[in-house]
Amino acid sequence: MTAWEISTLVAKNRIRLSLSPEAWFDALLGFAGLRLAPMPPTVLIAAASLPGVPPKDSVDRIIAATGRTYGYAVITRDGELRRYARAGHIDLVEC
Repeated sequence: MTAWEISTLVAKNRIRLSLSPEAWFDALLGFAGLRLAPMPPTVLIAAASLPGVPPKDSVDRIIAATGRTYGYAVITRDGELRRYARAGHIDLVEC
């Protein structure tokens, strides 16, 4: 989902990267401790029934559900995900 979001933001000229989205994502995966999370149907179903007041954006909901399902910290600067983390529903690392 992050690869899709980054590519979409670049395509809409909302962010600029010094690398292509593919190269940026490959570099991201090179950081120690980062790995791709599986996205089975259980994660997608969980995104539809998150506790509290979840983000409105569908992709943010899937990211939150992935973090909750696997116990991962979400790395983002997204405002809705930060609010959701402050409410105690996900672990978050701000970037």
